[in-house]
Order: sequence, then structure tokens, then C-alpha cells
Amino acid sequence: MDTMLTFMDDVHLLKDPTFPVEEKRRMLDILLDHIIPYRFRYEPRVYPDLSFYATLLNNRDDFLEIWALVVRFYAWISVVAIKNWSMADEAANCLMELRQSLGYVDIFAQYSDFDPLSLGDLSPLSIFDETPGPAGQEEPSIASTAATRNDIAASDSEDPWLAAELEKPATLVYEGVIRNLDHFLEVDKAYKQYVKRRPGLTPGEDSSWPQTPEKTQDYIHTMYNAITNMDDFFELRRAKQRLAKVEAKKANNGQDTTDDGSRKRKRTATGRQSQGPPKGVQKSDWELLDDTSTPAQRLNIITHHQIKDVEIEILCWRLLVAAQDCQRGHTMKPLWSGTRTVSTWDEFETFGQRWSVMCNEIQFVRFASAPKKERDAKLANDMLNARRNVQNQIGLQEIQKRTANNEWTTAEDFEIRTRDGELVHEGSRLGDRERRELARR
Repeated sequence: MDTMLTFMDDVHLLKDPTFPVEEKRRMLDILLDHIIPYRFRYEPRVYPDLSFYATLLNNRDDFLEIWALVVRFYAWISVVAIKNWSMADEAANCLMELRQSLGYVDIFAQYSDFDPLSLGDLSPLSIFDETPGPAGQEEPSIASTAATRNDIAASDSEDPWLAAELEKPATLVYEGVIRNLDHFLEVDKAYKQYVKRRPGLTPGEDSSWPQTPEKTQDYIHTMYNAITNMDDFFELRRAKQRLAKVEAKKANNGQDTTDDGSRKRKRTATGRQSQGPPKGVQKSDWELLDDTSTPAQRLNIITHHQIKDVEIEILCWRLLVAAQDCQRGHTMKPLWSGTRTVSTWDEFETFGQRWSVMCNEIQFVRFASAPKKERDAKLANDMLNARRNVQNQIGLQEIQKRTANNEWTTAEDFEIRTRDGELVHEGSRLGDRERRELARR
């Protein structure tokens, strides 16, 4: 669970005054109405297993959207409840106070069995500033922060003209305020640096800053090695795990899971590739597991590109420039990318600390501004996609089986009914043909 985004990331959003109030209310409703009430009232005051909440929430239309939040909160609150049940009570009460501050009136006060006044002047969410997360989630070198109003204050902008323009309401009428290409380059640079965060040490104070050509080349070399190290990385470990499960299933069932030869193979293929992947193993996984694959071939498999040495160096230099910008407090993220993206930020005191984490997470990272969170986000997305793939496969098999037996009928808009006309699934509002028509210009 420590490989996913943590609930502290959600707390940052709840604290963020720029985050939409409706989204905050929705998050709090899920936690306070569907998670906290089911905590055991009597000692040891713990929470049910996560599978209980999966069953409880499974029939919700937005299950896939809310499940990641549920898992993050459960991973945090379940550990807190075991370590200190009174602290878990305080956390629940802080969430209630925050929801009330957003306009919600808690009539029944059903989420805790103690007097809220006993907590004194506890401000909403203050408990989360003092409460440690689950073991293994703390990294003292990283101070994760979310956007605040001061972070994005226009008065702090280095370009007053741009700040004034961004304060104006949209009219959707072209005015030509950007005069020419040179002016655009100035505005574009200022816009990339518009969203500010607390910077790390200045280059003069930071002994790890790449101020000399030699130190800069050392950083580039370290990143280059991190990118090209193909001995042990996520995709390879995942491929090994998938193969192990397929082989275990084969051993249990006593079935031959090798490819039946239906695929067209190259006559010149040698080694493992000449056999073809076993059933249930993806071709890319099988190629990664081939002992004869070179590091370059493995890198090409995971990047889907025949990457060249100079391209890797270009990437390293881009990451270095981006890391320097981030250490100066510039996120380099446009406001139109959304509040969640803009507010995602990892704070490091020194450049060396940021670069070290970026190198460690390089197989996942997309932005220098939040290497740890970007890794967590990719892992969470990978887990969600894996869950959806299983659900889609099972659903497809069930639909094919029932339609083949004339038990169900399907319409163009994916509506499914039984032979008696009973609705099984309402389907989409738009069918494929309608979507194609709408997509035409």
C-alpha cells in the first residue's frame, strides 16, 4: 500500500483553498458516510477489512472513480486506529469539522462517540499535521506540499502584466494581447513560472547545485545510468510475477499453456522468442524475460521506440533543467492542466536530494516537480487498469455467453435486456454510430 498515493495527498487537496469545494464535499461524503461509520464501536475499535468496503461500494456507478480514495484513506486510518484509537476519533472529528465548514450540518453526529468539545480549539485537519502515516511511508528528506492561495498569488508573480491578464474574466473574444513571436516567448516563459512553490536553498547556499561543468556532467551521467540500467525495474518484475502466476496455474491444472502455434512466427527466431509466449503472458513480457535480450532491446520494449544514445542524453539534460527550475520554486505546469496536477509537488531542500529521488524513480517519473508522487500515480493507475482489465474480460465473456444462448440482447447503444425485456444494463446514451457522426467536423 505504501507504493500508492497516500491519504496525505488527499489531505493536501482538502487544505488547498484553490481546490473546488464540490470536490471536497464529495471526498468528505465518501469518507464520513461510507467508511468511518462502520468502524467497530467497542474495543479494539478497528475497521473492517478492505474487502468489506469493496462489497459495500461495488454497486455504485462511480465505484472506479472513488475506490482509489477509499483505499488511500483505509490504508491510513486503519493503521492509526490500531496504534491509537483516540487519535482515529480525533481524525474523524476533524473531517466532520471541515465538512461543516463547507456548509454541511451534521444533525445526528453519528461518526464518533465522544464529545467534540473535549478536543479544545482543534482546527479542521490539524490532526493530520501531527499524525504519522503507515510504517514505510515517511521520507524525512521530502516535504510534500499542495498548492495554497499564497503559492499562486498574482501579486508574487515575476510578470505583473501576465498576472493582470490572468485575473481578467474570459470573454472568448480575440484581442491580440500577445503582439509577436518575441513577446510570446517572453509570456510563455513567464506563464511556465507563474505557479510558485517554496523554493529550496539558493544555488549559492546549496553545495549540491550543479554550478560547474564537471558536477553537471556527473549528474547527467548518474541519470543516464539510472535510465539505462535494465537489471531490475518495474516492468521486468511485473513480467516475472505474471509468468509465475501462469506457470503456477498450469501446474495446478495440469494443462499445457504454451502457444498452440496459431501465431505466425518468424523462421529466423531463436531462443525463447521462437517458442512464442505461453497463454496468458503478453508478448512484451515474454520478450523482457528473454535472457538473450540486450539492455538496449529491453529499453526499446518499455519505451516503444528504438531509442538512441543522444536521445537519452537529451532527456537527461531536459530533466536537469526542469529540476533546476523546480528547485527555484517553479512547477512549470500550466494552470489549464487542472488543480490536481498543479497542486502535485514534492519539496526538497537541496538540488541533490531532488535529483537523487528522480534517479531512483526514473522508470516512472514524468515531471521533475514531483518525482515521488508521479511514481505513485503511475502505480495507482497501473493497478486500476489491471482491475479494469479483469472486469472487462469477465464482463465480455458473460455477455458473449448469454447473447450466444439468446438469454440477452444488446442494442447499438450497449443497452442489454433479457429475452423477456427486463433491463440488465441501461447502456450508453450514445452509440458508436452517433459518436462517429458527432466527431465529424
